[in-house]
Amino acid sequence: EDRPLSESSIMTVADCPSPEQLDLLLRDEVDAPVRVPLELHIAECLDCQRCLIERPHINDWQRLLAEDSISEFTQPLMSMSAATRSISSTRTDPASDELLPVWPGIPGFEPIRELGRGGSSVVYAARQRNLGRIVAVKLLPESATHLPDRRLRFRNEAKVIAQLQHPGIVQVFDSGEVDGRAWIAQELCDGGTLTDRIKRTPQTPATAAQIVWQLAQAVQHAHEAGIIHRDIKPDNVLFIADSPRLADFGMARILDVETGVTRTADVMGTPSYMAPEQACGDREAIGTGSDIYALGGVLYEMLTGSPPFLGTTVLDTLRLVVDRDPVSPRQLQPDVPRDLETVCLKCLEKDISRRYATAAELSNDLQCFLDGRPTHARPVSTARRIFKWAKRKPAVASLCGVVLVFAIALLAVWGYLTVQLNDSNDLLKDSNL
Repeated sequence: EDRPLSESSIMTVADCPSPEQLDLLLRDEVDAPVRVPLELHIAECLDCQRCLIERPHINDWQRLLAEDSISEFTQPLMSMSAATRSISSTRTDPASDELLPVWPGIPGFEPIRELGRGGSSVVYAARQRNLGRIVAVKLLPESATHLPDRRLRFRNEAKVIAQLQHPGIVQVFDSGEVDGRAWIAQELCDGGTLTDRIKRTPQTPATAAQIVWQLAQAVQHAHEAGIIHRDIKPDNVLFIADSPRLADFGMARILDVETGVTRTADVMGTPSYMAPEQACGDREAIGTGSDIYALGGVLYEMLTGSPPFLGTTVLDTLRLVVDRDPVSPRQLQPDVPRDLETVCLKCLEKDISRRYATAAELSNDLQCFLDGRPTHARPVSTARRIFKWAKRKPAVASLCGVVLVFAIALLAVWGYLTVQLNDSNDLLKDSNL
């Protein structure tokens, strides 16, 4: 049984705190006199930082399931393009409480205006004084400053993106912490998000293929650097003009990092775009294939106007992700080309081995589609569909199998009796001659 962390229990730790002690810290069950030296140790210990990043984030999913807190996690940032258009007509006084109520005074940056906020961050447009350029500054909310895992998540995002230099990934210029609030300064993507562009409306097949083709190239670059994103979705795709940028690597995982912590019940990501292995919390199975699945989810939404799975509750969505196959895009939008539908459904296979092996393979197939050449992906055969259906509904499949065997046996008996009857009729005819 976990008990609140005491000062003596900290002081007797020879090296690093145990995973159980870290969990107590994450649940904010550590008194301030103890928390300070513990956080100082973690700030200097890379092993502890990696361990904390891999721990559950303050039971986010339990809070997400509470009806009164869903908005905290699902509220999207306002369109950055809409906010940026009004920058020139907005007061820029950093001391304006009305305009900038929570700007912490980051050295070297002059706030312009708030662009939007969600459950995990607040985003401002700001001017970087020494270079005179406008950037987006992403801040940890004041309400999360006492949560060490959230600060570490910001640091993780900055470190991860600093390793990636690709035109399809949002560029980070600087990062730090002020007054307990972590921040990241990155390029300002003033074209809004992919969610803003879709607006629950199907996009043209060429547009959908072009955008996901660019995203797949960015994802391949990240994978080659040993990084998986784990939360690819339309909200995390920003635009500069018509060029997409993959953003928000806060949940990213460095593949070659061994934390020494094994947990199989952590659910990380966004349900509608989450691979089945993520929905099940199977940490060992989560890898590059999970990002490819999410790219398929983005392509699906662009083709149909809705994500592949969307239940009435979070748990319903997770069950759909694990147990059901997505409805064929052509059933929802008959104009979707068959080759592009096949590419999309290959990404969304439940079995990781049946998805594209790499994001580069996905990118190549999308390039084939855009060039008017046949794709390498092939539609699922009828036998495969029957097998997948039987795997999803074993009881019904078993019953159908019994009925089928019975029907075959009945037909065989009927055939045998028919032959016997014909033979008897032939004998009677011969005897009457």
